[in-house]
Amino acid sequence: MGVGFSSIRPWFLPHTGDQIQPISHMAHTPDEWLVRFHAVLTRAGVQLTPLYGTCLGFFRDNRIIPGDTDADFGIALSDLPAVRACVPELLAAGFYISGRGNYQLTFSMPNSSFYIDIWPYKALNFPLTALGHRWLCDHVYYKADFFSNCQPLDYNGCRYYLPSPCEAYLETVFGSDWRIPISGRFAGPRGLTSQWLNALFVDFPVPAPFSGEDSLGTYKPWVSKVLKTVCPNARIAQLFRHPEV
Repeated sequence: MGVGFSSIRPWFLPHTGDQIQPISHMAHTPDEWLVRFHAVLTRAGVQLTPLYGTCLGFFRDNRIIPGDTDADFGIALSDLPAVRACVPELLAAGFYISGRGNYQLTFSMPNSSFYIDIWPYKALNFPLTALGHRWLCDHVYYKADFFSNCQPLDYNGCRYYLPSPCEAYLETVFGSDWRIPISGRFAGPRGLTSQWLNALFVDFPVPAPFSGEDSLGTYKPWVSKVLKTVCPNARIAQLFRHPEV
């Protein structure tokens, strides 16, 4: 049986309190945790691809963006069995499974609010390729080929492999002003149906596939006017910001 996204949940069960107890004394900075994590997976032949804000911080600033609470890494879906085999070694190094979803696996560390998300990606086949989609990662369908030839980048003594071309990837995720540090600018993947619905009613400062952070959305002026007139106190009127008068 081939490896699929459906393998994530049964393969990676969250660790229990008893399993975490032997590592509960460990404490490191986020950068130190990343070095340890990188070492385990690199020895297993797993290539880590920084994504989202992690990619932005490594590429633009050569650091973790201040205030970022997690690191996001892509891996080839075919490497998922290798990651699974690393779980005992990762646990001994201080990384425990704290969650998993349909497309993602989360490792947490003791005495730290920082955590690591792993997002497997896979190349698509027909009929999706007939629609121009080439890759799937975190339920986002990419039409650009960012993962076939990832570009190496050394950060904090570790070799990572960025989506390539990286500048085009960052513009796809954050928009054309990704080079400018903007406080509170987030990007979170949003499903296709949600993208289509929001396009009619809400504006975001980042591209539609990554407008998953609702706090960034602003109702279109006509929508704001209708909501304030018809149901100003309803929950739907509070989901996004209203435009400034």
